[in-house]
Amino acid sequence: MRFQLKFKRNKLIQGDGRHNCCGGSLVESLARTLAAPNYSKLVARLVGSVPDYPQLMSVYWRFYILPRRKTIRGVLERAQSEGLIRKDSDPEILLDLIGGAVMYHLLVRPRRHIGEEIRRYLYKVLRELGLTGTGKGI
Repeated sequence: MRFQLKFKRNKLIQGDGRHNCCGGSLVESLARTLAAPNYSKLVARLVGSVPDYPQLMSVYWRFYILPRRKTIRGVLERAQSEGLIRKDSDPEILLDLIGGAVMYHLLVRPRRHIGEEIRRYLYKVLRELGLTGTGKGI
């Protein structure tokens, strides 16, 4: 089944009509990916390889990160056009803030990251950025 986002009454909702905060299915999917057993190790290795093998990060950026950023940027731009987030917000900066928070959380905080914990953290990040459908924007 293909997932679609719809906007209704200043909230994002899932294609099946359940209320959703800033692309909830995206958050759920991202949480599953981030909680995968070796994901943190992979990211740590990629980041650590940058000084000696910058092309690895370039390939990861081009084929893994950019397609996901494009999808999430579309959600953010649609939320902007619907007045859910400030019109003058820069989607690229919002993406960097979310990505930076996630990388810090995964690589610097010393604990095992499981799906539910990651999911809660992602929603907290979105809430702090004003992206959880409160109708107040950022």
